[in-house]
Amino acid sequence: MTTRSVFAFQIPLITVAGLVAAGVSCTREPINAPREVVIGAALNGKAATSLSVTRATPSYGDQGTTVDIHVLGSGFTSGAQATWLLHGVADPTHVRTNSTTVVSSSELIANITIANDAQLALWDVQVALAGGKNGVGSEMFEITAAQIIASPTSGGGDVLSYGINQNGQIVGKGRSQSGIVAFIYDDATGYTNMGTGEAWAIDATGGIAAGLDDLPLFAAAAEPEAGPDPLTAALADINPDSLTPREALDALYELKRLAP
Repeated sequence: MTTRSVFAFQIPLITVAGLVAAGVSCTREPINAPREVVIGAALNGKAATSLSVTRATPSYGDQGTTVDIHVLGSGFTSGAQATWLLHGVADPTHVRTNSTTVVSSSELIANITIANDAQLALWDVQVALAGGKNGVGSEMFEITAAQIIASPTSGGGDVLSYGINQNGQIVGKGRSQSGIVAFIYDDATGYTNMGTGEAWAIDATGGIAAGLDDLPLFAAAAEPEAGPDPLTAALADINPDSLTPREALDALYELKRLAP
């Protein structure tokens, strides 16, 4: 039997039983016979990378916009195409893929246009290879609605929103020429300028906003400062050691009168 060395290191002796268990056979072949040796898979034990879609970033897009979405995963090859699915069905009328650029085997960039009436929902992202193989990331992209709101002051300026409640009412602060003003905004009434200050939060009823103690609209009326308790003051004035029996009886009646 003629053997040839394939790798430049010594292979330890393996028992016959081990060879049989591993399915290894030894056959005679000419010393100059050609042989194909696949080293990478044999040494690393790695199979070909499978196709998968793991993430989209950003993971949302607003109605009526055209955006670039980075789709991450594995097994992407040249010619791969990204498609957006709703409940497993492609809907190019509402989410159209304009182009797909493969950056690497783990990333591609899809330029998409989201229609104004695209359904506000979680959509699937599908990547299809040129050979027909598909990978799908389920409900990993959300279509949302955005609204641009102007400044609460007629002169314009910066706006910073701090909170929003379940009804879509927004509170925050705006910068005007005269300084910082707090506001509440909703679709029905627009802006309500609450004067100088900042609005930090709003509850579900829209009637209470936090962080507005210095605003005239929400400032609680100051309670009058209470004076000393008359009963306590009367007790403090009594010196039992200096009272006659008659004075002690009078003081007792006075304390009873002052008691609530």
